[in-house]
Formats: sequence, structure tokens, C-alpha cells
Amino acid sequence: MAKVLGTLLFGLLSTLFQGLVDFLMKYVSRKVAFGAAISVLYLAALTIFITACIAVVTAIHTTAPAPLLMAWGWFMPPNANDCFAAITTVWTARFIFDLKQKMMKITVF
Repeated sequence: MAKVLGTLLFGLLSTLFQGLVDFLMKYVSRKVAFGAAISVLYLAALTIFITACIAVVTAIHTTAPAPLLMAWGWFMPPNANDCFAAITTVWTARFIFDLKQKMMKITVF
């Protein structure tokens, strides 16, 4: 009798634990998938924006007259592209941080 009761109790507890783990995995996977989808969409938009900026600057550079480009060199440092890339990276990191903060506030009950 005790063996049957132990088997029944073990079966009940394992089913309960399995249901709990299943629920947690579904809940966590939905949140992770939502965060990953937003991150991918943001990175795609950022890539398109940077590509468009580079295309516009390249178009201006090829159509601008030589004296204007020479004057541009007087005022802009030679590492202007690196500075722009660093600023854009910091803005992106800050946006992702703020987005994660907002998502944490949404997920908290």
C-alpha cells in the first residue's frame, strides 16, 4: 500500500512540477522573443538610417565643388567620421538601455 501511495504521490508531484516548468518556459520565452524582435527591428532601422546618412554625405561630397571641400577640411577635423561613429554608438547604447528599462517596467506587475 505504501509503495502504491508513494508512486501516486511521486507522479502527482512530477506532473505538478512539469506544469510549473512548462508555464514558466512559455512565459519567459514570450518575453524574450518580444525583446529580441524589438532589438532586431531597432537595429534594422538604425542600419538603414546610417546607410542613408552615408549615401547623402557621399552624394554631397561628389557634387560639391573643390573649394567648398577644401573649406570643409579647414573646419572639420580629420577624425570627424570616427567621432560621428562614436557619438552614434553612445546614442544607440543609451536608447537600448532606456528601452530595456521601459520593458522591465512593463513586465513588472
